[in-house]
Amino acid sequence: MVFRKKRVIEIQRKERYESAGKLEDVIRKEIEKIEKKLDDEKKDQANHTFKLNSDRSNPDYLKGIPGEKCRLVVLFDSESQAKTLCFQPSQSKWMRLEGLETSHFIAKTTKEVHDNENACLKQYDRELRTRIENTSTFPYSVHGLVRADRGGGNYLTGTGILIGADLVLKATHNIYDYKGTKQQYRDIVLIPGINEQVIPFGVFKLLESYVPKDFLTSWEKEDYTLLVLDGAPGTLAGFFCLHVVHKEIIKEKRKKLNAIGYPGYVRTKVERKKLKVLTSKGRHQLWRMEGEGWLEADEENGNFLIHYSDIMTTSGQSGRGEFYHDEATNQYYIIGIHFRKPRKKRLQ
Repeated sequence: MVFRKKRVIEIQRKERYESAGKLEDVIRKEIEKIEKKLDDEKKDQANHTFKLNSDRSNPDYLKGIPGEKCRLVVLFDSESQAKTLCFQPSQSKWMRLEGLETSHFIAKTTKEVHDNENACLKQYDRELRTRIENTSTFPYSVHGLVRADRGGGNYLTGTGILIGADLVLKATHNIYDYKGTKQQYRDIVLIPGINEQVIPFGVFKLLESYVPKDFLTSWEKEDYTLLVLDGAPGTLAGFFCLHVVHKEIIKEKRKKLNAIGYPGYVRTKVERKKLKVLTSKGRHQLWRMEGEGWLEADEENGNFLIHYSDIMTTSGQSGRGEFYHDEATNQYYIIGIHFRKPRKKRLQ
């Protein structure tokens, strides 16, 4: 009787040990799964991309995506082209904007690489661009003033465009002293939709910037950068899609090219050759223009550049997103960044 009881106890202990061993295996496997998932998420965040499976590309699922921070949401990806998510905020979000901030600051505007401002001014003796009066409504709200502090309240400005909740695309030379110290400027912020001194969405500080290595060696090639902001202005202002595409497909589309940005000055509409100074007097205005002749393309230094001669541009608009509007889907697709003169744009 004692032997049998002892045997039963030994069997029970063995079963407990085996169960404990199985439980440890289960826990270990779950930990491995969690660690792998965390590693994958870190890789995704490092690349700032988030690819949607086909079963997730439905309207109900997409409603929860625009608030994703530090993520560029890729909706479509193939060998010839890729498209990211475009987000248009609801009218109710615009209506909820109360207690708008104001800020008065004067600044100098960033000049384009190989700047040829005088040639542009000679070509256009009257202003052809149109001022955007309501900058807090989509699609104009996605455009913002990028301001860099050079010290002592000495500001330098350019234009940037939202492509995610907290992601901004712009030209790298706007945020680097590429002719002098070769260092990035300090205290860089985005002010989306600023109109004169009115700030509808707030001021958002730069957390990180991602710059192509080719620019940091040549100070000319691959002149674009991705900015990550502290905050998520895109959830209120909205953001545009990226259309990364083979040049032949772009040529076939034959869409009007839209150019919107914050110029340092403009021509007057009536008087010939007269300038109206803006940024250096603390006046920050958003201006736009459309062009037809943007399908001429050439290869220069290994880059695909788009040349257009019918869109007026002046300093301060450097870094703006060049985009087309697909009327069938009501989507806005960025295909390039304005970065240099004479009036050429890079497709990235």
